Amino acid sequence: MLQLNSDDDDDVLTYRADKKVKHCRIIREDRLFTIGSATFESLNELVEYYKKNPLFRKMKLRYPVTKQLLIQYGGVTDIYAV
Repeated sequence: MLQLNSDDDDDVLTYRADKKVKHCRIIREDRLFTIGSATFESLNELVEYYKKNPLFRKMKLRYPVTKQLLIQYGGVTDIYAV
């Protein structure tokens, strides 16, 4: 799940790994999106990259996470409250 924040320059990629909901901050600078040392020109490019390359340990993105799944697995639905 991508959670976009229009108030500042950071967005969040929420995913499930090791039976836990995890959050990864995406830093927006102008038209670029950065996670760690990897930079992308679009969110689509970022998601497609992590479908083929590990995001966390050996975990790759496989399918979208909905808010209902976050609630079901006990995740935080408002990631900016963390």
